[in-house]
Amino acid sequence: MPARRNARAHRIAVLNARADAEVLLSDHRPATASSEAGPGSVAGSAVDGDPWTGWRSERRGRYQWIAVDLGAISTVSRVSLRGSRECARA
Repeated sequence: MPARRNARAHRIAVLNARADAEVLLSDHRPATASSEAGPGSVAGSAVDGDPWTGWRSERRGRYQWIAVDLGAISTVSRVSLRGSRECARA
């Protein structure tokens, strides 16, 4: 039985649109964040390719952030951040 998905976890995707298809630049890349809620909610979980994991920040301060190291200068066409309505605001 799969583990329960954390409803408040966030996933991030950084993509580059090429002529033939979009390329996922953030897949399994190093990620850091302003805070992490615990061992099961680390920043790297937002880009690990597993739909059952994700990043959660601690509930401290008003602003929290996550960053992904793409490894090189890249052209980014789209960034997608998926999470619960209670946690994310644009």
